[in-house]
Amino acid sequence: MGLACLPHYTSGQTYFYPAFNASRSEDAIKFAHEFGGVLAMPIMLEAVMRVRASRGLRMSSFHGNFFVRSTDLLAMPAVPQDQGYVIEVQIEETITAPFVVFQTAVLHTTCYGERRIRVVTSAVPTTTSLSEVFASADQVALATYFANKAVEKSLTHKLEDSRDALYSRMVEILTAYKSSMTAAGSGASAQLALCENMKMLPVLILGLVKNVRSLSRFPRASLAELFLNRLESDRAPKSLPTSGHMLRRC
Repeated sequence: MGLACLPHYTSGQTYFYPAFNASRSEDAIKFAHEFGGVLAMPIMLEAVMRVRASRGLRMSSFHGNFFVRSTDLLAMPAVPQDQGYVIEVQIEETITAPFVVFQTAVLHTTCYGERRIRVVTSAVPTTTSLSEVFASADQVALATYFANKAVEKSLTHKLEDSRDALYSRMVEILTAYKSSMTAAGSGASAQLALCENMKMLPVLILGLVKNVRSLSRFPRASLAELFLNRLESDRAPKSLPTSGHMLRRC
């Protein structure tokens, strides 16, 4: 068994050096570049994070490299800039307010030894229209969420099950989009035209499906562990077009 699972609880990251030889220039350069990047990066230390939301919402699941100290308190020995975190929110009560509020608080120590707290508060409008939810969807956030769910499922099921789950969720999204956003509804149509903020979502999901499928052909288990760790902890890219977020009321 490898050590790739250790960074999941220590807020670290996995780096892979197959048959490492310090006298080989390629290995030495790769190690110096990656290790130097970690040392030069401004990292928050000894952090704890808690996310709160308006009444009727509950943080149901957390994804990323950290240790869950209690139901809603995350302990992170380090918070690197190149890592991301995914939090699932469950709607438990009927929401009638025009907007809901999310607040994230991180108590941490800076690289200079100062103890600080950082608070981020976001107000998200609500709606009863599914079409407005689709129009405000963030395709990068959705792909990142599905990537984390695929990694979670792969730990207890076969890789094929994770791949099939990704495919099924994409089909469900497209079916719901067609029934609520197009004039054809449930009838047959030649082509489904997605809104601008969701055009790349099928491509992102298909990329995840192909990558998950390729894990079964990796010659070493350590390569698969490296890929899964990166898939779960890497920060979502910001290069794709996104839109404002909106939450659908129950």
